[in-house]
Formats: sequence, C-alpha cells, structure tokens
Amino acid sequence: TDINDINFQKLINLQADATIEAVKRQKDIPFDIISIEKQDEKSIAKLMYIYELLTSVVGSFVQIDTYNQPGVEEGKVVLKRSLKSKESF
Repeated sequence: TDINDINFQKLINLQADATIEAVKRQKDIPFDIISIEKQDEKSIAKLMYIYELLTSVVGSFVQIDTYNQPGVEEGKVVLKRSLKSKESF
C-alpha cells in the first residue's frame, strides 16, 4: 500500500530515521540502533530471539525471574477467555 506515493516500507524507514535523529538531538538519552537485513520472517525471528536472550540476561542481572511474571500469565488467561467468547471473528 502506498501513502502519498511512498510505499509502506519506505515510510517506516523514514519514521525510524526521524525518531533516531530526534533522540540524538536530546544528547542525554542512551539508545541503540538495531538493523535487520530485510523485513521478512527470518529477520524478524532473529530480532525476537535476540530480545528474548537480552530479556533473560537483564532479568538475571537485576534478579527478576523473567519467566514467571504474574501479570503476563493473567494476561494470557484473559486473552484466552476473550478469544473463546468470540470464537467467530
């Protein structure tokens, strides 16, 4: 889909670049730039895997069990209940 003759991928990249520039101008906000080869299933899966590992490592450092969070579990229960009540979308 095009928006004002700019394809969606180009628009997303322009937005990402603009956000990076805005954060850089603040000069006191730490940030990382993450690049992926292309926007496809394999690249997104790699990115998700990296974040899962990062979450585990940071959780260990700050002594949080990242795999036993009551809010996350309760959210799953609520979602499952919601999906069952709306079986036909």
